[in-house]
Amino acid sequence: EGKALICFYRNKSFFGASGGWDISDCGTKVGSLRNGTYFYYFAEPGEHRYHSSFAFEKEITAISLSAGDVRFIRAQLSGPLIVIPRQQAIEEIENELTVIGRHR
Repeated sequence: EGKALICFYRNKSFFGASGGWDISDCGTKVGSLRNGTYFYYFAEPGEHRYHSSFAFEKEITAISLSAGDVRFIRAQLSGPLIVIPRQQAIEEIENELTVIGRHR
């Protein structure tokens, strides 16, 4: 209660399929993504800076969260993590991904 729900996901892809990617918030690991998986966790309200271990160090996704927010963030092969509109993310997740659990 009083937190935001964040769902990180990674679409299935032939390229980059073999490795897992760590996802961090301000330098603290919050979970890992393998090819075609997703996880969710509850974040405190405030400013967050998300990064994928696959991305370049400078590629940070900064977002502000309020209690009760629900956000979907997709990891991709190139570029930073990106915030995806809710309906689009739900369709992508339902069509092809496997849940790997809750973190934190």
